[in-house]
Amino acid sequence: IGAAFFQASLVADREGHWVLARTYAEKAKAAYEELSDRVHVGRLTNNLGGLNFLLGKTDEAIALLKEAFSIALDNGLEQDAAQAVSSLAQINLRTGDVEKAAEQAEHALRLLKGHEDYLDEIGNAQLVLGRALLQQDRVDEAEEAFLSAEASFEQLGSASHRAAAWVARGDLAARRGDDRLAAHLYRTAAEALQDVRF
Repeated sequence: IGAAFFQASLVADREGHWVLARTYAEKAKAAYEELSDRVHVGRLTNNLGGLNFLLGKTDEAIALLKEAFSIALDNGLEQDAAQAVSSLAQINLRTGDVEKAAEQAEHALRLLKGHEDYLDEIGNAQLVLGRALLQQDRVDEAEEAFLSAEASFEQLGSASHRAAAWVARGDLAARRGDDRLAAHLYRTAAEALQDVRF
């Protein structure tokens, strides 16, 4: 039952139905709590943090992500802890605390070292790091982070992830005043996301 609700939550999240996704995640978490399955409780707590942020409940989101981080460390799951820290970095980036976002993204990347099966999380942390550095005008360091994210997403083979890296690189090119390169990168991202090829 917990697994079914967990999957239903992921589907609802992907479709943008965040209230429904949160409801399913809460039901899944309750089922796993009855089983004393702390690993899944931690993962659902992490997801609930992200969903609460998307629903505008930033303080609740941060509290849930900190709880998820603690549960992950208690269970020796560095990769789960990294996901929670990476989510906190994303929140801090979006709420304007770019220095903290960069620090947390770097922490997530340290935790993910040696976990190549988490390429999506590695790439996302690199992207958050790059955006946080760019907002601090640390342009060369931001470019290095964006190129690393692009390389991670290339290995992952996801067009939408690579498009996110190209958009970030486009923003960096625009910051440098290279409008031609920025336009090329934005166009590349847009073309990658097209679902009609012919």
